[in-house]
Amino acid sequence: MRRVVRREKPRVCRYGVVETALGRFRVVVSSRGLLSVELKPDSLAALAKRLERALGAPVALERDDRQPVLRQIAEYAARKRRRFQTPLDWSLVRGFQRRVLGELAKVRFGHTLSYGELASRVGKPGAARAVGGAMAKNPIPLVVPCHRVLAAGNKLGGFGGGLPLKRALLSLEKSS
Repeated sequence: MRRVVRREKPRVCRYGVVETALGRFRVVVSSRGLLSVELKPDSLAALAKRLERALGAPVALERDDRQPVLRQIAEYAARKRRRFQTPLDWSLVRGFQRRVLGELAKVRFGHTLSYGELASRVGKPGAARAVGGAMAKNPIPLVVPCHRVLAAGNKLGGFGGGLPLKRALLSLEKSS
């Protein structure tokens, strides 16, 4: 007896690249909204594998450098934008991480808070490390601003894009 393998139709995601003074970023948008901002883009094959694993379905990537969020990131990097206006696709985020990033998205331009303060805001005082772990996997940095979270004593803590980029982002927001 032959086994019938049913192939799912791939989920189409559009990606584009934006070059700024802060760096080169790759952005992925689904039909639902902004899915990913890569601060250190690697190969498209690696991106597709990561998305397929996280989404549990095949992904087709199509290049489209006309995505409005690309312009918004360029404007932000050039100190011409303080808020992003784009729908977010939270498909890569679940549970506690979703609560952390949802609260983080409310932190305004130019403001910072500590990991402990963010933990309290999500109802988990004392869970600063867990908050840091949730933020380390933030698929939408810049737009969901994990760079605005500092360690105790106003120390930088970590950042997926590297500490020089975190310093640059905080400096950009402080001087704008």
